[in-house]
Amino acid sequence: MARALGAPPPPPPTAEEIAAAEARARAAIVSMLRQQIADGNPPPEGSKVWAVLAEEEGR
Repeated sequence: MARALGAPPPPPPTAEEIAAAEARARAAIVSMLRQQIADGNPPPEGSKVWAVLAEEEGR
């Protein structure tokens, strides 16, 4: 988004905003992986993806 010349830059994101953005990104990735598996195209056995999905199941 453009800002007026000479206007101060926006403040940096807070730790809470960063954590929320990371959680949204992780949820989107997990959702895409689950859809990929449901479509019959699972990741290879031994892939780190399985560990991420297992961790999400435990939440």
